Amino acid sequence: MKELKIHQTEDGKSKSLSMKETSQKEEDNQQNEENQFRKKDNEMEITTEETKQIERQNEEEINENQHQTIRESIELELKLAHIPSIPEVPDETEENVLTYFDLREIHPIMIDMDKDSSPLIKLNGPQEACLEKVRKAIGKREAPKLPSIEIYPLKQNEYEIQEKAINILNEFELEKLRKTKEKLEKQKCEEIDLLKKSENDWNNWLSLLNTQNYQYAEAHSLPMRYYLMKYIMPELSKALLECSEIRPDDPVDFVASSFIIYLFHFLQSKGEE
Repeated sequence: MKELKIHQTEDGKSKSLSMKETSQKEEDNQQNEENQFRKKDNEMEITTEETKQIERQNEEEINENQHQTIRESIELELKLAHIPSIPEVPDETEENVLTYFDLREIHPIMIDMDKDSSPLIKLNGPQEACLEKVRKAIGKREAPKLPSIEIYPLKQNEYEIQEKAINILNEFELEKLRKTKEKLEKQKCEEIDLLKKSENDWNNWLSLLNTQNYQYAEAHSLPMRYYLMKYIMPELSKALLECSEIRPDDPVDFVASSFIIYLFHFLQSKGEE
């Protein structure tokens, strides 16, 4: 009995310990879940605050842009208000382009291009008659006067220096021409060599292709040739020899009839077998 009681008490203790462990595990799980929910709530609050800040910044920028545009429009209106309006008919006393030319007795020339039916000088250009009127009004262009230069005779040293400079310049030009000529000849030789090489390559490829085609045709026609040499050519040679001996009026008919006879005998022999 004592042993049974001891066992029961030990079982009870183990059960109570297991119950406590399970309850502690459940509490830990609940705490972990609560912590996770709190973290998520905090993250959501942070993101909402960031979005609100971004929206506020955007609204402030939009308001600033609107205020700036309003200010610019007001400044433009004020500037335009200070500018005086252009009169429809300018006064004679006023300083303008028309009075400037009138005072100098330069009168405008009216040319109606719509009434001119002469051909165009070039595409989207003026007509010939209108351009001739403009030329007559403006006049011919005079050649510009060149400044007069007094030429003094060269001294002996200067003459020698000039001759040396001319000789050096001529030598330089000759050297330049020689180099360009050599370069062109070299380029021409390279092009000829390249052309020959490409032509040789093309000929090699073409010969190789022809040999391959010939070999293919020969291999393809080999069974047919074997068949003809074995079955057709012996009888054909016999028929031709007989035809040359007999010399009938219709040699083609004679050869055909000899082939028919050969075919009849061949079929008979096959039937007997």
